[in-house]
Amino acid sequence: MKASMSITKGAGSLNHNRRKFIAENVDEKRVENDIILIDRDIKMVYEEVFGEALKKYNAKQKRKDRIIKSYYDKIFRSKQEKPFYELIIQLGNKYNSKELNEIAPDILIDLVNLIMNKYPNIIIIGAYIHNDEATPHLHLDYIPIAHSRNRGLELKNSHNLAMKEMGYSCYSDWREDLMSDLISISKTYGIEREIMNNENKHLSVKEYKEVMLEIDVAQNYLQSLENEINERYEDIAELDYKIHKEESYEPYWQRIVSKIIYWIENVLKIKIPFIKYNSDNTYEINENVLDDELNILSKQSDDYDFEK
Repeated sequence: MKASMSITKGAGSLNHNRRKFIAENVDEKRVENDIILIDRDIKMVYEEVFGEALKKYNAKQKRKDRIIKSYYDKIFRSKQEKPFYELIIQLGNKYNSKELNEIAPDILIDLVNLIMNKYPNIIIIGAYIHNDEATPHLHLDYIPIAHSRNRGLELKNSHNLAMKEMGYSCYSDWREDLMSDLISISKTYGIEREIMNNENKHLSVKEYKEVMLEIDVAQNYLQSLENEINERYEDIAELDYKIHKEESYEPYWQRIVSKIIYWIENVLKIKIPFIKYNSDNTYEINENVLDDELNILSKQSDDYDFEK
């Protein structure tokens, strides 16, 4: 049996992977067939993996502004690195036979186990096999780690350094090894790889590498756009918060008036007729009653003879 195989970069949506929402291409009736192999809290993983290195780094700092309170938050705000990365690994296409769709999850499970044992710089935080879409596929979410003697933590999140530490010049070289792993595992299940272009013809190794390089460049560009969009969303959220805070902030004069009213009624024991109290301890000024009181006061003032 033959099947096409692909390994591509994913957007890394944990809510999508966990099926917190159902996209249009998902068959909701088959969600129960999905397999969650690994699903870890990313902040706990950061503490477990980088906690000791963070303590050592902070202990060396003489300036308080250089202390890192949360390495996860630092990476989250970074423009160079992401909190985690994702691979989408797929066997076949929507024309798969029933037999291939039944075998594919076992192959993907074996691949996850191999990655955990073979690639020490890859910390998997999530592995989700989706059987509820057109083709069985794996979402593999991971944190790339590497040791560094330069600035920063001695153990850090760095995709480029992780690749170099594992002996690869770039991500594409590592992906080729992953593809070899996938091919080897598939063979044990009687599945051979089929490489096709849009015209269903076989590609040469050189052509395949050129195509994959183009895909890699395109995905990197899309990722940069996604990062920029996320930054804009963060800016909007921050502005929304500031606007809400300003709108909900009680002005200085209003707080002073509230204190004066409280003092008059509780110390002088004078009931103010134009103040209406609500059940939640807030108050409202009845302007009609206030106007009446002011008119009476004005009339009394006009009638008073100051020369007496």
